[in-house]
Amino acid sequence: MTDTRHPPSLRDRRRRQTARDIQAAALRLVCAQGFDQVTTEAIAAEAGISPRTFFNYYPYKEAAIVGPPPALPAEAVARFLAAEGAVPTDLAALMRAHLLALEDARERFRILRSLARTQPKILALHQGSILALREGVERLVAQRLPDDPVLARYLAMLTLDAARIALDHWLEHDEPLAQVLDRVLSRLPDLGALLLQFSPSGSAHAPL
Repeated sequence: MTDTRHPPSLRDRRRRQTARDIQAAALRLVCAQGFDQVTTEAIAAEAGISPRTFFNYYPYKEAAIVGPPPALPAEAVARFLAAEGAVPTDLAALMRAHLLALEDARERFRILRSLARTQPKILALHQGSILALREGVERLVAQRLPDDPVLARYLAMLTLDAARIALDHWLEHDEPLAQVLDRVLSRLPDLGALLLQFSPSGSAHAPL
Protein backbone atom coordinates (compact mmCIF):
# COMPACT_ATOMS: atom_id res chain seq x y z
CA MET A 1 0.00 0.00 0.00
CA THR A 2 1.18 3.50 -0.77
CA ASP A 3 2.52 5.40 2.22
CA THR A 4 0.65 8.71 2.08
CA ARG A 5 3.12 10.39 4.42
CA HIS A 6 6.53 9.63 2.91
CA PRO A 7 7.75 8.66 -0.57
CA PRO A 8 9.14 5.11 -0.86
CA SER A 9 12.81 4.69 -0.01
CA LEU A 10 15.35 3.13 -2.38
CA ARG A 11 15.13 -0.07 -0.33
CA ASP A 12 11.34 -0.09 -0.66
CA ARG A 13 11.56 0.46 -4.41
CA ARG A 14 14.07 -2.38 -4.81
CA ARG A 15 11.95 -4.71 -2.73
CA ARG A 16 8.87 -3.86 -4.79
CA GLN A 17 10.81 -4.49 -8.02
CA THR A 18 11.89 -7.91 -6.75
CA ALA A 19 8.27 -8.68 -5.90
CA ARG A 20 7.28 -7.73 -9.45
CA ASP A 21 10.09 -9.89 -10.88
CA ILE A 22 8.82 -12.88 -8.91
CA GLN A 23 5.30 -12.24 -10.15
CA ALA A 24 6.53 -12.04 -13.75
CA ALA A 25 8.28 -15.39 -13.30
CA ALA A 26 5.12 -16.93 -11.84
CA LEU A 27 3.00 -15.72 -14.73
CA ARG A 28 5.47 -17.01 -17.31
CA LEU A 29 5.30 -20.45 -15.76
CA VAL A 30 1.52 -20.42 -15.53
CA CYS A 31 1.27 -19.54 -19.22
CA ALA A 32 3.80 -22.20 -20.19
CA GLN A 33 2.80 -25.06 -17.88
CA GLY A 34 -0.68 -24.36 -16.53
CA PHE A 35 -1.68 -23.24 -13.05
CA ASP A 36 -1.78 -26.66 -11.41
CA GLN A 37 1.74 -27.56 -12.55
CA VAL A 38 3.44 -24.49 -11.08
CA THR A 39 5.12 -24.76 -7.67
CA THR A 40 6.77 -22.22 -5.41
CA GLU A 41 10.12 -23.94 -6.01
CA ALA A 42 9.67 -23.59 -9.77
CA ILE A 43 8.77 -19.91 -9.43
CA ALA A 44 11.85 -19.28 -7.30
CA ALA A 45 14.08 -21.01 -9.84
CA GLU A 46 12.50 -19.08 -12.72
CA ALA A 47 13.04 -15.81 -10.84
CA GLY A 48 16.66 -16.71 -10.01
CA ILE A 49 16.16 -16.67 -6.25
CA SER A 50 16.16 -19.25 -3.50
CA PRO A 51 12.93 -20.75 -2.13
CA ARG A 52 13.74 -19.04 1.16
CA THR A 53 13.88 -15.66 -0.57
CA PHE A 54 10.59 -16.42 -2.31
CA PHE A 55 8.89 -16.89 1.05
CA ASN A 56 10.28 -13.55 2.23
CA TYR A 57 8.01 -12.00 -0.39
CA TYR A 58 5.03 -14.32 -0.80
CA PRO A 59 3.49 -17.03 1.40
CA TYR A 60 2.30 -19.23 -1.50
CA LYS A 61 2.15 -19.36 -5.28
CA GLU A 62 -1.24 -17.67 -5.65
CA ALA A 63 0.08 -14.58 -3.86
CA ALA A 64 3.06 -14.48 -6.20
CA ILE A 65 0.78 -14.74 -9.23
CA VAL A 66 -1.35 -11.81 -8.03
CA GLY A 67 1.75 -9.82 -7.16
CA PRO A 68 2.29 -6.86 -4.84
CA PRO A 69 -0.63 -4.58 -3.99
CA PRO A 70 -1.02 -1.67 -6.41
CA ALA A 71 0.83 1.42 -5.26
CA LEU A 72 -0.20 4.96 -6.11
CA PRO A 73 2.64 6.97 -7.70
CA ALA A 74 4.35 9.03 -4.99
CA GLU A 75 4.57 12.12 -7.20
CA ALA A 76 0.87 11.97 -8.04
CA VAL A 77 0.02 11.53 -4.35
CA ALA A 78 2.08 14.59 -3.46
CA ARG A 79 0.37 16.64 -6.17
CA PHE A 80 -3.07 15.56 -4.93
CA LEU A 81 -2.33 16.47 -1.33
CA ALA A 82 -0.87 19.85 -2.29
CA ALA A 83 -3.63 20.74 -4.78
CA GLU A 84 -6.24 23.33 -3.92
CA GLY A 85 -8.77 22.71 -6.68
CA ALA A 86 -11.97 20.71 -6.60
CA VAL A 87 -11.30 17.41 -4.86
CA PRO A 88 -13.12 15.23 -7.43
CA THR A 89 -11.13 16.83 -10.27
CA ASP A 90 -7.84 16.34 -8.43
CA LEU A 91 -8.88 12.77 -7.57
CA ALA A 92 -9.51 12.00 -11.24
CA ALA A 93 -6.02 13.27 -12.05
CA LEU A 94 -4.53 11.07 -9.33
CA MET A 95 -6.28 7.96 -10.62
CA ARG A 96 -5.32 8.76 -14.20
CA ALA A 97 -1.65 8.94 -13.20
CA HIS A 98 -1.97 5.65 -11.31
CA LEU A 99 -3.60 3.78 -14.18
CA LEU A 100 -1.26 5.15 -16.85
CA ALA A 101 1.65 3.78 -14.81
CA LEU A 102 0.13 0.32 -15.40
CA GLU A 103 -0.11 0.71 -19.18
CA ASP A 104 2.59 -1.86 -19.93
CA ALA A 105 0.82 -4.49 -17.80
CA ARG A 106 -2.16 -5.18 -20.07
CA GLU A 107 -1.24 -8.82 -20.71
CA ARG A 108 -0.57 -9.39 -17.02
CA PHE A 109 -4.03 -8.09 -16.16
CA ARG A 110 -5.60 -10.27 -18.82
CA ILE A 111 -3.93 -13.37 -17.42
CA LEU A 112 -4.95 -12.51 -13.86
CA ARG A 113 -8.54 -11.85 -14.87
CA SER A 114 -8.68 -15.23 -16.61
CA LEU A 115 -7.21 -17.03 -13.60
CA ALA A 116 -9.55 -15.28 -11.18
CA ARG A 117 -12.50 -16.84 -13.00
CA THR A 118 -11.36 -20.36 -12.11
CA GLN A 119 -9.18 -19.92 -9.01
CA PRO A 120 -11.11 -18.63 -5.96
CA LYS A 121 -7.92 -17.92 -4.00
CA ILE A 122 -6.58 -15.67 -6.75
CA LEU A 123 -9.93 -13.91 -6.99
CA ALA A 124 -9.94 -13.28 -3.23
CA LEU A 125 -6.37 -11.97 -3.27
CA HIS A 126 -7.11 -9.70 -6.21
CA GLN A 127 -10.20 -8.30 -4.51
CA GLY A 128 -8.14 -7.73 -1.38
CA SER A 129 -5.63 -5.69 -3.36
CA ILE A 130 -8.39 -3.54 -4.81
CA LEU A 131 -9.86 -3.00 -1.34
CA ALA A 132 -6.46 -1.96 -0.01
CA LEU A 133 -6.12 0.53 -2.87
CA ARG A 134 -9.57 1.95 -2.17
CA GLU A 135 -8.71 2.37 1.50
CA GLY A 136 -5.51 4.17 0.53
CA VAL A 137 -7.43 6.53 -1.74
CA GLU A 138 -9.96 7.08 1.04
CA ARG A 139 -7.19 8.11 3.45
CA LEU A 140 -5.84 10.57 0.91
CA VAL A 141 -9.25 12.12 0.30
CA ALA A 142 -9.82 12.33 4.05
CA GLN A 143 -6.73 14.54 4.30
CA ARG A 144 -8.35 16.94 1.85
CA LEU A 145 -11.81 16.63 3.46
CA PRO A 146 -11.02 16.08 7.15
CA ASP A 147 -14.51 17.10 8.29
CA ASP A 148 -16.36 14.56 6.17
CA PRO A 149 -15.03 10.97 6.38
CA VAL A 150 -18.25 9.58 4.89
CA LEU A 151 -17.84 11.68 1.76
CA ALA A 152 -14.19 10.59 1.57
CA ARG A 153 -15.34 6.97 1.51
CA TYR A 154 -17.98 7.66 -1.14
CA LEU A 155 -15.48 9.46 -3.38
CA ALA A 156 -12.96 6.63 -3.00
CA MET A 157 -15.59 4.04 -3.92
CA LEU A 158 -16.72 6.10 -6.91
CA THR A 159 -13.14 6.53 -8.11
CA LEU A 160 -12.28 2.83 -7.86
CA ASP A 161 -15.49 1.90 -9.67
CA ALA A 162 -14.57 4.29 -12.48
CA ALA A 163 -11.09 2.76 -12.61
CA ARG A 164 -12.59 -0.73 -12.88
CA ILE A 165 -14.87 0.35 -15.73
CA ALA A 166 -11.91 1.87 -17.58
CA LEU A 167 -9.66 -1.16 -17.04
CA ASP A 168 -12.35 -3.63 -18.09
CA HIS A 169 -12.88 -1.77 -21.36
CA TRP A 170 -9.13 -1.47 -21.96
CA LEU A 171 -8.59 -5.19 -21.43
CA GLU A 172 -11.39 -6.12 -23.82
CA HIS A 173 -10.54 -3.69 -26.63
CA ASP A 174 -7.45 -2.37 -28.39
CA GLU A 175 -8.24 1.25 -27.58
CA PRO A 176 -5.28 3.15 -26.03
CA LEU A 177 -5.50 3.37 -22.25
CA ALA A 178 -5.13 7.16 -22.21
CA GLN A 179 -8.12 7.49 -24.52
CA VAL A 180 -10.24 5.21 -22.34
CA LEU A 181 -9.26 7.14 -19.21
CA ASP A 182 -10.05 10.49 -20.80
CA ARG A 183 -13.56 9.28 -21.56
CA VAL A 184 -14.30 7.51 -18.26
CA LEU A 185 -12.52 9.69 -15.71
CA SER A 186 -13.81 12.90 -17.27
CA ARG A 187 -17.15 12.08 -15.64
CA LEU A 188 -15.72 11.83 -12.13
CA PRO A 189 -15.65 15.59 -11.39
CA ASP A 190 -19.35 16.00 -12.19
CA LEU A 191 -20.34 12.91 -10.22
CA GLY A 192 -18.14 13.94 -7.31
CA ALA A 193 -19.63 17.43 -7.37
CA LEU A 194 -23.08 15.91 -6.86
CA LEU A 195 -21.84 14.23 -3.70
CA LEU A 196 -20.22 17.44 -2.49
CA GLN A 197 -23.56 19.23 -2.70
CA PHE A 198 -24.87 17.01 0.08
CA SER A 199 -21.81 17.27 2.28
CA PRO A 200 -21.47 19.52 5.33
CA SER A 201 -18.41 20.96 3.56
CA GLY A 202 -20.30 21.43 0.27
CA SER A 203 -22.46 24.24 -1.00
CA ALA A 204 -25.76 22.76 0.20
CA HIS A 205 -24.53 22.12 3.76
CA ALA A 206 -26.99 19.24 4.04
CA PRO A 207 -26.16 16.15 6.12
CA LEU A 208 -25.48 12.84 4.35
